Amino acid sequence: MRAWLPDTRVTGPERATERDIEGLNRVFAEAFTDRYRRDGLIGVRVPQLNPLVWRYALLDAGDGAMVWRDEQGDVAAFNVAHQAGAEGWMGPLAVRPDRQGTGVGKTIVRTAADWLIDRGVTTLGLETMPRTPENIGFYARLGFTPGFLTVTLTNEIATRGHPAPVLLSKASAADKETTMAAARRLVDDLVPGVDFSREILLTAELGLGDTSLVEGNTGGGGGGGARRDGGLAFRSPGGQPHAR
Repeated sequence: MRAWLPDTRVTGPERATERDIEGLNRVFAEAFTDRYRRDGLIGVRVPQLNPLVWRYALLDAGDGAMVWRDEQGDVAAFNVAHQAGAEGWMGPLAVRPDRQGTGVGKTIVRTAADWLIDRGVTTLGLETMPRTPENIGFYARLGFTPGFLTVTLTNEIATRGHPAPVLLSKASAADKETTMAAARRLVDDLVPGVDFSREILLTAELGLGDTSLVEGNTGGGGGGGARRDGGLAFRSPGGQPHAR
């Protein structure tokens, strides 16, 4: 008699839609909570994300928002692949704990990487937690190279004696078009081929944040600009590490 084994098959990818947000959120929280538990942080419970954050991610990624399902049709894994011109980025991505260790993680990373490379990206990256050697080793085996450590900082600008920043949301429609064109020139001067316009506009459209503008004759484009944090791992399609 053979022992019963759970079904570990998944099907996909399919394009993730807003109808999948509840399932994506559940897998996200379960997978990252399990990751912390295996790192010894038993009391940590990773909360679900604001549904608006998921909506932003899905709209930004388009066909790059990929989901894999189990035999019941529930979300078993996902990878949200973004393209900003010549730069490709993956995340968030996760595999439900009961489907981990079966090769699903490799599948979702390779599938999203192939999708981005086919679309012409020259740099491909993702973020992972630096205190988890298991994660770093997993991505290294898939061809990624550890890059710069990302540190997230906050600063209440208006309360520190400086003038309030000029915000894109306060600009007129005509000024927004001019500013976005200047932002694209600035980013292209600093990182040729990269374009964060879609991220900037979606952030404003969904009310998730704003873009600070610094005008002047330095920095290339001389107008509005976009800021995006760097990540831990970078890879080009040819396997060579890149930095931003």
